[in-house]
Amino acid sequence: MLIVMLAGRVVRGATLFSEIPDPIKLKVYDELKANGVEFLAGDYKPE
Repeated sequence: MLIVMLAGRVVRGATLFSEIPDPIKLKVYDELKANGVEFLAGDYKPE
């Protein structure tokens, strides 16, 4: 639930992807990618 909420905040522009805590960045990125908006993660490269 937290991941979906944070991804939604990134989509709305309320939170920058760079502000997402490192331990959950990959999960938030995966959620953005699942919705076709992974470009909002900027230059983040999943490892």
